[in-house]
Amino acid sequence: MFGLDIELTTPPPLLRLTITPSELSLLAGEVFAMRSSEPDLDHLELELPSVADAIADIRYRVPGGTEMDFDALVLHCKQPQEIVAYFLAVLELARWGIVGIKQTSDVGPIAVSGRTDTSSTILQSEWSA
Repeated sequence: MFGLDIELTTPPPLLRLTITPSELSLLAGEVFAMRSSEPDLDHLELELPSVADAIADIRYRVPGGTEMDFDALVLHCKQPQEIVAYFLAVLELARWGIVGIKQTSDVGPIAVSGRTDTSSTILQSEWSA
């Protein structure tokens, strides 16, 4: 066969196990026993953003009767986790009825508007103070 469409592949190397199936089973058992259910994150310095702080910031920056794009709300964020905190805050504020959210298309901007008719009481949640 000649031409540019020839596909040359090298066969994978042969793997020879020098242990018996029962020894392999014991080894696998030891490996799985060492695995903990939760990964150890103590060595990481994670400073997770506060959703409660994001809620307070949005309530200050988007008072009743005003509208702001979500992109403008998170323009100051430096990490993706901060944007997630703001997104959760917007969803929580919408659930409380404090802000309205609209998006005209699947890829369009998300508009967050402060509602003036917030006479309903705020629902209790893990983020309400």
